[in-house]
Parts: sequence; structure tokens; C-alpha cells
Amino acid sequence: MSRLTFAAIAVTIALSGCTRRQADFAFFALAVASEVVEASNAAAAEEEARRHPVAVANPDHYAGPSQADLERARNVAMELTTIAIADANNDNCDAVIRTSKHVRVIDPDVFTGVFLKDAAIQRCLAITE
Repeated sequence: MSRLTFAAIAVTIALSGCTRRQADFAFFALAVASEVVEASNAAAAEEEARRHPVAVANPDHYAGPSQADLERARNVAMELTTIAIADANNDNCDAVIRTSKHVRVIDPDVFTGVFLKDAAIQRCLAITE
């Protein structure tokens, strides 16, 4: 129960025509019950925190992407490059330009080593050697 509930019960007891001794005992019982509830809630919160700890990320200890993440990024960049080559061969240079931005961010090595070396893509991007 909340403290407000206990206060309401205490006021009700005080105004109900009890003797002074009965009212004092009721206030004492409410105070004890309030302390027991608070201790119980604190113990329950500690138990919950112990059972389900919150992992706090350490921003100073970022290991970087895993090898699997790098491989997936390379595969996506290669797939986008294949799509861009098809778009360049169909003279859809707007799509090639949009795709170039994605490939450049996803995997810079694929961008410089594969994407920019394709003749059709170079024509769309107006790249001269």
C-alpha cells in the first residue's frame, strides 16, 4: 500500500470515534505495516535486479564489426554493383548514381576495386581514366 492509503486509513480511524488509546495503537500498527511494505518492496527490487541484471555497454570497448558482418557487407556491395552494372548497360544512370552512394558507404574496397572499374558505370558517372 502507498503512504497515501495508510494516511487515509489513519484519518478514518481517528475520526471514527475510537478512544485515544485505540487510535494510537492504530497509528502504530499502520506505521509498522508501512515499514514492512517498504522493506518488502526494496527486497523485491533487489531480487529482481539480481535475477535480471542490466548490461551497460562500455563505449570505450567497441571491438568493431565481426568478420561475418564484413562478409555480409561485401556481399551486399557486390550485389548492388551487379545491379548497377545492369542499370548502366540499360542507360539508367540515375539509378547508378544512387547505388554508387550506397556501395561507397557499405564497402569502400568494393566501391574502388570493382564498382568504379566497370566501363558502363564509368560512362554513367562520367569518369575518365
